[in-house]
Order: sequence, then structure tokens, then C-alpha cells
Amino acid sequence: MSVPAPLEVGLRFAPIEYPAFDWDLVNEYAQAALDDNVIHLDADIASAAGFEAPIVHGMLVYARFEQAARLWCPGMQVKQLVTQFAKPLLQGEAFSLKGHIVAIRGDGNDRQIVIRAVSVKEDGKPFCISDVTVCPGGDSL
Repeated sequence: MSVPAPLEVGLRFAPIEYPAFDWDLVNEYAQAALDDNVIHLDADIASAAGFEAPIVHGMLVYARFEQAARLWCPGMQVKQLVTQFAKPLLQGEAFSLKGHIVAIRGDGNDRQIVIRAVSVKEDGKPFCISDVTVCPGGDSL
């Protein structure tokens, strides 16, 4: 078993690869979230809007940031996510999350670590950036 690197500014985490969201998952999410915007569900509408495939709901991508932060910083809880999308993720596109620590504030139980996480499509181009703030224990978001 390897010893984890100390959490310090500049630490780069191992990228996490995510498979493409398929239509079934997007449709299931749309029903659960009561978000039936056709841009997410209808290939013809998406095409008419200039996209090669329906757009994945941003919240499905957003949820992966919390998952990644928990993998990168075990035992820490996500307290804040600030996210900006540069372009949409389309159904059928896989992506990876890359992250590094950009700030550490406080210490002990008041310690907060800010991770800059970037979602990157298979072509290497980023499409979403998030600052994820984690801290010891407690309830997540």
C-alpha cells in the first residue's frame, strides 16, 4: 500500500476517466430531475441547434466533481462547488477530470482545501472548470 502524498498547494491528483453518458442515463436523470428539455433528449432538436448529439445535463457532469474530490481527498467533505461550463458535453463523449490544489486555508478542523478541477474531453480540450472546496468531516453540501 502506498502512502498518500501530503495535501499541499500545487499537488496534482491522478486524472479520473469517465465513460460517455448514454441516452438511457440522460433520460433517467431527466425524469428524476423533472428536466425534460428536448435539447437533452432529442437528437433532431440538438442537431437543429447545431450540436452533433443531445447535450448531457450539466448537473450530471457537476456531480462528478464531488465524486472526484472524495476520491482525491478521502475523509474530506465537499463544502462548496463553483463551476463554469465553457461548452456542453454531448451524449457519447467520454471525459476525464484533472485536479490540483490551488489553496489551503486554516488548519485542523477549520482547514479548507480548494481543488481546481478541469473536465477534459477526449480531444484534450477542457469544457468545464470547477473550484471544489473540501474540509475535514461533517456533512457534504
